Amino acid sequence: MRPGASLNLTEVMTQTRRLPHRVVRTDLVERLRRAQDVRVVLLAAGAGSGKSTLLAQWAERDGRPFAWVTLDDGDDDPGVLAEDINRALEAVDLCAEDEPLRDGPVEVRGPVALSRPWLALAARARPFVLVLDRAHVLRSQRSLALVASLVENLPPGSQVAIAARGEPALPLARWSVEGDLVRIGPEELAMSRQEASVLLAPYADLTPGELQVLHRQTEGWVAGLCMAAIRLREGAPGEACAFGGHDRLVADYLRDEVLAPLGDERTRLLVRTSILDRLSGPLCDAVLERSGSAAALREIAGLDQLVQPLDGVRGWYRCHPLLRQALRAELRAQGPAVEAELHRRASAWHEAQGDPHAAIGHARAAGDGERAGDLVWASLLPLLCRGQLPTLARWLADFDEGEIAAMPALALAAAWCDLDRGDLAAARRWAATAEGGVREGPLPAGPATVAAAVATLRAVAAAEGLTRMAEDAGLGQAGDHTARAWRAVCGLLGGVALRLGGDLAGAVACLTAAERHAVSASAPCPRVRALAHLAAIAVEADDWDEAAELVARARMAAERDGLQDEACQIEVCAVSALVLARLGQTGDAARDARRCLRLLATQAYVAPWLAVDARILLARASLLVGDASASRALLRDGRRVLARMPDGGELGRRLEDTWRRLEAFPLAGIVAAAPLSRAELRVLRFLPTHLTYREIGERLHVSQCTVKSQALSTYRKLEVSSRSQAVERAIALGLIEAAELA
Repeated sequence: MRPGASLNLTEVMTQTRRLPHRVVRTDLVERLRRAQDVRVVLLAAGAGSGKSTLLAQWAERDGRPFAWVTLDDGDDDPGVLAEDINRALEAVDLCAEDEPLRDGPVEVRGPVALSRPWLALAARARPFVLVLDRAHVLRSQRSLALVASLVENLPPGSQVAIAARGEPALPLARWSVEGDLVRIGPEELAMSRQEASVLLAPYADLTPGELQVLHRQTEGWVAGLCMAAIRLREGAPGEACAFGGHDRLVADYLRDEVLAPLGDERTRLLVRTSILDRLSGPLCDAVLERSGSAAALREIAGLDQLVQPLDGVRGWYRCHPLLRQALRAELRAQGPAVEAELHRRASAWHEAQGDPHAAIGHARAAGDGERAGDLVWASLLPLLCRGQLPTLARWLADFDEGEIAAMPALALAAAWCDLDRGDLAAARRWAATAEGGVREGPLPAGPATVAAAVATLRAVAAAEGLTRMAEDAGLGQAGDHTARAWRAVCGLLGGVALRLGGDLAGAVACLTAAERHAVSASAPCPRVRALAHLAAIAVEADDWDEAAELVARARMAAERDGLQDEACQIEVCAVSALVLARLGQTGDAARDARRCLRLLATQAYVAPWLAVDARILLARASLLVGDASASRALLRDGRRVLARMPDGGELGRRLEDTWRRLEAFPLAGIVAAAPLSRAELRVLRFLPTHLTYREIGERLHVSQCTVKSQALSTYRKLEVSSRSQAVERAIALGLIEAAELA
């Protein structure tokens, strides 16, 4: 026979039934042999899955007689069904005259009256197995009720084995709960790679890679492996890797054995939805522009399990790979315009459902590159606001450089991903490519123009200093089409530039607006970062209670959205370490400081201002807990970064101010060795005043003795002997500000 020639379907079926006998399904046979006390065995799987072969192998290895009934459409009549069952039972001579009767009367149970031969059989003691093969042809309630009654009246030790392409409408749930049902489905019937190797070995000397390809293509489906064996026997060159659902042999088999029983309407549904990796009722309705797909999918899965549910509620389904390939080949025969339109509908549905990756894939398959680019760009901001830009980079990997360069939206997305990876030069090149491209209309879900998007990227990088950062942040918000989340990002960047430039009032207004936009746009990263910078401003204003509250809000927002280990935590951890050190919680302060430094070290790109600002805050925290050496190292690192910044705003002044505190630090390590408690720090804040211990106690709602005890403990830890000396030492250590002397 010439390679690729089609076989007669009868020959294919014969080959399919014959070949699996070379592979004994030992584990499954033993499982069935061990389950003799269970009344019902159900083999429910699609056509060609090896159900009949497994039953035959079981019969060969079980000492009981097997009465075999291969059902057809005529057996949907209960009278015909009863006759065929009786004939099968008589053929194996289960009712020998010398066989003793069971003790006691036979109790007749079940929904229908049973025939006299069956009642006579039920009275005998000899166990047997009744096989009902192709039971999916039974649809009438009366025929199914007859089967249920047979099960209910089985003699002890006997079983009914039911093989069907789906689960018949029998009381399976009740039998399962009662421990009277063994289910074997398509997963168990699928051949392992080792079994597939044994099956195919006589027909070709396959390499491990070729065997893996065939096993993955067939998913261990017995009929698929048998058809692969037929092709390998023909000796077609490269057949092992070329075999698939497009093969005429496979297509003919699937058409006659799987699709024909489904009918034209259900087959049309499968053909037209073969563009989909997964099927659901709403998705198929959208692609086909119809209704009722959910019910149709349930029916199809019930008729043949080559279409399988993916979840317990049967909301999602998948086709076997070979079936899907055959369906795709049929769809392609209808012309590219049909397939492209189906992909466009699928893309629109996935976009509406918030699945941009699938929407992008279908847009590309439809040949709509511009829409695919817009979908990628529209996903940038949601991913950016959740610290998930690597996800966008993976999507971009599906596009080649020519496609990216041809679409400004894709070039902008590539620029952002390169910046996230730390490649500032590549980010600038893609930004320039985007600005040099042609773009009609506003960008989707972001800034109004390509220029505004590029300006925002420059503000994020902040490589040209704080003044330019503020200008770029303003340009990023220009236009009427700017999305709220984009305003949150630009507002955050602008607020940071104002804060580090010394305009604290302007920074508060900008950051507060950014936080408001972030909340309304569900953009957690900008919100967390805005709250952290507001907390830093509160620290500058010496409002430590407000700072602590803002830090707590930032932490709660980050935890709620799963951002504990993202880059947006750098600012939170830095300011939190300072606040906790001020409150005397040295252990927690050290934990946040370590976490901040770890995040700074692991990020591929950290804006220069952030690298300096975070280290200044951590250096101040280190001074508060008495760790002068850590503070010195942090400030040295900050100086090195600051030296490369063209415009550092107030960062230089703040760094040098912290350095002066470090140089005035007289007792490095004393506070670290004996840290002040939170209660002692509260008392310490009142020592610069003229309040007596009794008056301090009234304000703190504690006794005069408690205040005195805490004050004396503070003196010991600071190694001083008087109140005035304690105040002087606390100012030098940065535990209180000189302004508090007033």
